[in-house]
Amino acid sequence: ARFSRVPVPMAGRIVLLLACLFLVPPVHAELSDSKRALIQELFPSATVIEDKLPDFPVYPVYQLQELLGYAYETADHSRLQGFAGKPISMLIGLDSKGRFTGIKVLNHHEP
Repeated sequence: ARFSRVPVPMAGRIVLLLACLFLVPPVHAELSDSKRALIQELFPSATVIEDKLPDFPVYPVYQLQELLGYAYETADHSRLQGFAGKPISMLIGLDSKGRFTGIKVLNHHEP
């Protein structure tokens, strides 16, 4: 039987890739107290506000164990630009039925 060999440089790259995938912890954004307070304003009955999900950039919001909805930052999904051409960053709340619970402007620069 004839076997093909993976070149040494390629084998090293594969080992490095596997090491990165299994040994490097995923980036997990911790929720700041100020952002938690803003999300609480969007969902006044919330009892639990979780950190941003690693696979989709939203903050799940619960009242006890019932999902109320999600809060998300516009900068994680699109770059909204104001008249000055600079991004406007907002925090948006959506309930579990897809209705807006509120919007908070996080960062905004206009001339």
